[in-house]
Amino acid sequence: LVRRALNELGIACADYANHSVFASDDAEQLERLLVAVQKPHRESVVRAALASDLFGCSASQLEYFENNQQEWDARLNDFVRYHDVWRENGFMRMFRRLITEQQVAARLAGFADGERRLTNLFHLAELLHAQSDRLHGMQAQIAWLSGKRSSGDSDDSEEAQLRLESDAKLVQIVTIHRSKGLEYAVTFVPFLWDAKAHLKESDTDTAVFYHDPDDGYRAALDFVSGRRDIALRSARSEDLAERIRLAYVALTRAKNRCYLFWGRIKEAERSPLAWLLHDVDGDPQRGPLPDNNGIRNRIETIAAQAKGAIRIIESCIPSRLAEPAHPSRALAARELSQPVRQSWRLASFSSLHRAASKDEREEWRAETPDHDQAATVGSANGIRKTTQFPSIEAGGDRFAFPRGAAAGDCLHIILERIDFSMSSDDWEPVVIAALRHAGYREDWAPRLLAWLCAALRTPLTSGEEAMTLVSLQRSAVLKELEFHLPLSSASPAQLSDLATRQGIALPALARRELDGYLKGYIDLVFRQDGRFYIADYKSNWLGASGADYAPAQIDAAMAREGYHLQYLLYCTALHRWLRQRSPDYDYERHVGGVFYLFLRGMDPAWRNGDDSAPCGVFQCRPPQALIEAFDAVLGGETKAVAESR
Repeated sequence: LVRRALNELGIACADYANHSVFASDDAEQLERLLVAVQKPHRESVVRAALASDLFGCSASQLEYFENNQQEWDARLNDFVRYHDVWRENGFMRMFRRLITEQQVAARLAGFADGERRLTNLFHLAELLHAQSDRLHGMQAQIAWLSGKRSSGDSDDSEEAQLRLESDAKLVQIVTIHRSKGLEYAVTFVPFLWDAKAHLKESDTDTAVFYHDPDDGYRAALDFVSGRRDIALRSARSEDLAERIRLAYVALTRAKNRCYLFWGRIKEAERSPLAWLLHDVDGDPQRGPLPDNNGIRNRIETIAAQAKGAIRIIESCIPSRLAEPAHPSRALAARELSQPVRQSWRLASFSSLHRAASKDEREEWRAETPDHDQAATVGSANGIRKTTQFPSIEAGGDRFAFPRGAAAGDCLHIILERIDFSMSSDDWEPVVIAALRHAGYREDWAPRLLAWLCAALRTPLTSGEEAMTLVSLQRSAVLKELEFHLPLSSASPAQLSDLATRQGIALPALARRELDGYLKGYIDLVFRQDGRFYIADYKSNWLGASGADYAPAQIDAAMAREGYHLQYLLYCTALHRWLRQRSPDYDYERHVGGVFYLFLRGMDPAWRNGDDSAPCGVFQCRPPQALIEAFDAVLGGETKAVAESR
């Protein structure tokens, strides 16, 4: 009715009720932004977000970023920060921070339709936030927005309808008292027929305030006196006069048109309209309202006398709901026979390896640093079998040191906190603190120090100038390096196939494609002679002598535990990291390879017979083509790699 009234007067009225906010350009730009926040390391989607009106980057600015790596890294880091805020604190916290820091509101306000754009943007954010409890994870929320966008104007739900961008265009609801002295283009006065507050004959025990006509109209308060009839009649007359005055105020606020609602409504004979239109004021002696025909005839007569200033419009009667075609029946929700699939996840080396041997419907646990979770040995036939923990009493050697996750944590903590280039005497407080934390006796400290000193002095390579960990300077190492590799429809089967073609046997992997992030921790990344190396510590117990940690036994342990997959993922993470941060990066020149250090078997004096290769050390350098292929598959692409010859 409001829309029809405005259209008849030629007043512009946007058809908000028939348009969905999801069909707006702002919904597309918001989705583009959210995809960039979800995948901050995908430079193409970040550029798409920066080119939107939300950021307003021109082609020349994007070209500047492309030629200035430091500036471009800063922009990428912004999206990484927003990604972390979204993941840890939810969508709305991230959205508000981004809008404030990037000055999006001020930028959009500069457009001619800036108010419209801002209204749509915050409306979409509110709708997306409302889904946070139901949709878990960035991928699910973005998929919901994308699905709503694809439906466009077919989404006719009330919450999706476009909102007015300014309060100036809102319908204003005011009391008659507050409207006095104001003017509106169109007014609706729906309640002048109401007379509920009018005094009735049944109000026999109510105090009545009135002005006594027999006493010079002085104010009086009647508490059920002998003048009750005079008091009620005077009070009703004064109340009606006040209502007529308010009716005058209401009917004279409109500049162009006033819509008035009238009919034979219950107790309407006591209203000011009854007095104005039918000379009825609720007094029984003056009679009730006429019937419907009488009311219409009277209004038509008044309209005819108004010379076109009054028009009668039939009221809008809602249609009756259709009866159901079939009788109602008891309804029950279907039982969910399989879990809801969630494509986005935080994957890891452990989860890729574990999910292949377990039901993939099991929830994937969060990745933690790999500190040798199981205490196992390899038998002669390569079958893993669990052994008993040796005594934790002091007095044993490295082979008697406890096994398993707690022992691995203890050794990793020590190697993370000590400075390789310092004297071993400076390591003793760190060693003692780690032993206490693990619940082991401090008497282990001297033997543990001697063991670690020998391990860190063990040559990692053959030759006269073989490198050792103890020779590394503090500025050349990064310890416990955490990484997140973006995944986009990554196929574990393709990873396995790529490695097989290079003669590297991987364990059985998870079957489904992965979206989200691959998370991991690299024990040590160090730089030597301009090349970067990866080192991973292993406290696995392979036997009670140095011969049990010869290259053949180490190779068997690497294959048995799936460590080939682990170092390929680590190398891919290092490859991406160096590629993004080094302008002249070249894999062949800058990546030196991988070392897996089985600590129990590392000693400078132990060698594999005539072979000069050190015991306890696995070394390899994956081909560049294989790492680039891994990188492509993790990013959702397919890339072939030549077979190993």
